[in-house]
Amino acid sequence: MGKAIIITPDPREGPATHPVWVFPQGSRDRPNPYGQLMHLVAARKDAYPLLYSMTRAVEGPEADFLIPRERIPNFTGELSSILAEVEKLDGPTATVENPGTYTELRQALRWLRAIAMNCEKWRFAIMGHGD
Repeated sequence: MGKAIIITPDPREGPATHPVWVFPQGSRDRPNPYGQLMHLVAARKDAYPLLYSMTRAVEGPEADFLIPRERIPNFTGELSSILAEVEKLDGPTATVENPGTYTELRQALRWLRAIAMNCEKWRFAIMGHGD
C-alpha cells in the first residue's frame, strides 16, 4: 500500500489519528515512487537527513518516522530540493502524453510538500508508518 502520512499538533496523539495521505508504492505494472525516493535519498542521506529518516532505507518502507513541528521548514526545504533533482532526472521531455521515469514520484513529492507547507503554517508535526 505505502507509507501512511499523519499530521498532528501533538505527536503523542498521532498514532490514534487517521492518515491524511498515503505515499504510493506502485505495483507490478507501475513505477514504485516510494522505492525510487528510498534509493535517491539513501545515496545522499547527509543532504536529506529528514527524508532519510522518513524512508529509513535500512529498515525498509515499514519504518515509522516523526518530523517534529520545529523541523517542518527544513523538511519542506528538503522536499523542494529533491523535487528539483527529480525534475532534472526526467528532463524537459516528460509530459502527460510521454511521462518520464519519475512522473509518479514527482506527483507524490508535490503532494507531500503541500502537506508539509500546511503543517508549517499550522505548526503541526508529520508522522508516518508503513503497512
